[in-house]
Amino acid sequence: MTKDEVLKRNEEKEEEKLQKSLEIIEAIRKDNEICETKSSKNEYDILLKSAIKEFKRRNYSSSVCSLTSIIFANHKNNQEQLLAVDAKFWLARIYEKGLGFKKNERNQAFNYYEEVFNSNSRLKENARDRLIICYNNGIGVKKDNSKANELYKGIPNKILENKNF
Repeated sequence: MTKDEVLKRNEEKEEEKLQKSLEIIEAIRKDNEICETKSSKNEYDILLKSAIKEFKRRNYSSSVCSLTSIIFANHKNNQEQLLAVDAKFWLARIYEKGLGFKKNERNQAFNYYEEVFNSNSRLKENARDRLIICYNNGIGVKKDNSKANELYKGIPNKILENKNF
């Protein structure tokens, strides 16, 4: 075998090895995506529960950190997107009250409440209640009692008996 033939043969072997390596890397990447999809929803759910606990403990900076992590993560499925919407509700509560912020974030609170209200979130009714309060008191929006009444009229009487606006 000539020197050129040996070099060519070695190059072919190296090319085969490279191709196999790329196939293995692709298979690992696909496996990781599957694992991420299965675990990230659970991780976000745990993070959201932790953020709510911190909110209730009045540890707002920790809560904000967790909530914003959930909101700005790259969500790949509907369950994760709904968790992000739920996180927006809780972040809106912090913004609405100005808890732990020097800057007034009431406009953002109103926007988040609207987004939650217009979603399929389990917190949709809570967001509606907060929007009524926002419209009645001019929180993050110009005071508008007619819009508040419009939202209020959409609440069934049975529920109204237990509400305090």
